[in-house]
Amino acid sequence: ISLLFRVFCPNQQVISIPFLRGNRNNPAVVIEGEAESTDILEGFNPNVVILANAATHKQYANVEEVVEPTTKRFQYYKQIGEEGGCSENNKRFFFVKHVFCDNLGGVE
Repeated sequence: ISLLFRVFCPNQQVISIPFLRGNRNNPAVVIEGEAESTDILEGFNPNVVILANAATHKQYANVEEVVEPTTKRFQYYKQIGEEGGCSENNKRFFFVKHVFCDNLGGVE
């Protein structure tokens, strides 16, 4: 399985960052999101980006009361997401908008 991040920047530039690249017929997980600059190319760690986005995303839509985990690990990634630019209020680094599957050839 391939992993591809597709970043939509304010200047209409679209950046694709492949991880775990395979051949064009391999299945791929595509994570699309917004970034306020192209700084995403520096220091990009897919594990941290995914966990930071997950920690800052509301877990259920249209729920009045939000109950968050209180584990140190969750709080750590939430802080990274909020301060590092992986949240809806701070999209400086990378904020996930959509995740889908395709084959790698269909998304390159």
